[in-house]
Amino acid sequence: ARARRVHLPPNRRLVCAAIFRMSGVSTTHNEEGKVAFKGGEYARAIECFSLHLMEMPADATVLANRSFANLKLARPDAAAADATAAIAADPSFVKGHYRLASALVALHRGKEAVAAVDTALALKPSPAVKEQLTELRQQAVVLAASGEEIANASRAADEATTTTDIRMEDVSADGGTSTEQAEESDKMARKRAEAHKEAGNVAYKRGRYDAAVQEYAEAMALDPENATYCCNRAAALLMLEQAQPALLDAQRALALDPTLLKAHSRAFKSLVQLGQLSHARRQLEQAVDRIDGANCSLQSEHALLNECDGLLRNGKNALALDTDIAAREAAHLFSNLANKCPCSVAIACLQMEAILRSRPRQGPPQVLSE
Repeated sequence: ARARRVHLPPNRRLVCAAIFRMSGVSTTHNEEGKVAFKGGEYARAIECFSLHLMEMPADATVLANRSFANLKLARPDAAAADATAAIAADPSFVKGHYRLASALVALHRGKEAVAAVDTALALKPSPAVKEQLTELRQQAVVLAASGEEIANASRAADEATTTTDIRMEDVSADGGTSTEQAEESDKMARKRAEAHKEAGNVAYKRGRYDAAVQEYAEAMALDPENATYCCNRAAALLMLEQAQPALLDAQRALALDPTLLKAHSRAFKSLVQLGQLSHARRQLEQAVDRIDGANCSLQSEHALLNECDGLLRNGKNALALDTDIAAREAAHLFSNLANKCPCSVAIACLQMEAILRSRPRQGPPQVLSE
């Protein structure tokens, strides 16, 4: 008779990875990340690269890969941090310096970008990479010159204020002030950011979560101090079961606004998807401590956490009985838990252990084939 198919959680990659590990077959998150990156799934690529770096935190190549993915999602600060870590791991790694220069250009730090490019060029890169670096250097030089012009204008204005009654603002050629121009520029940027947020909301409601992520990323790039944009992107990433980048966005939102209840909720849900239930509980406790009435507003989150805790506890107890029947019960419990924690390798491994114990006559290859 044909063997009964085992119900697997939505994130089949983790389940297959668990079987691979148990059967001695290796897999690489870096390769999965590169495939995701080529497909334009940058948040997914970051998740895969992050899983790889949990095992090999000093892998300069993967740090550079994650830097590039962060840059694609308009996260230049994170991109610069990853590139810096790649250089620390391997100072002779040309691509690490290249990624750092690209992030610095995005951050409008022209002089530092020029220095990073010059360091990369001194390492004698291939002709193709050298050409790319040369183009990047030109952009950095323009930024550096622009920054110097602004600095010179500022110094001149400071000198002018010592001999005139003008204070706190410089008169521009068209009669306006630099302060007014800056305010107008900020206003336009916020308006464009809001338009991208609205487009993201529309995409989210239609179930186009990848598109929503991209729209929210554009909004964040234009108005990086808006916690709502970070929180919204976290929600879209959670729908894609990309818990690690969702957690980073939720934490960024909380850094901007510690009283944003939705950000606490998104951080909690990210931690649950990752299977980090103790951290999820602490997240709820933090929300209750900081926000009046949060305990009532987070009742569904408390219920989800209690359900997950119960599934994990009962599954482990069943698995400890070491019988086929108990193993089948454990497999059922862990399968339910894996549906709620689809990004947890540890829970996927527990599920696979229970499945294999419940089917002692079948090895990992046969379970995987089904």
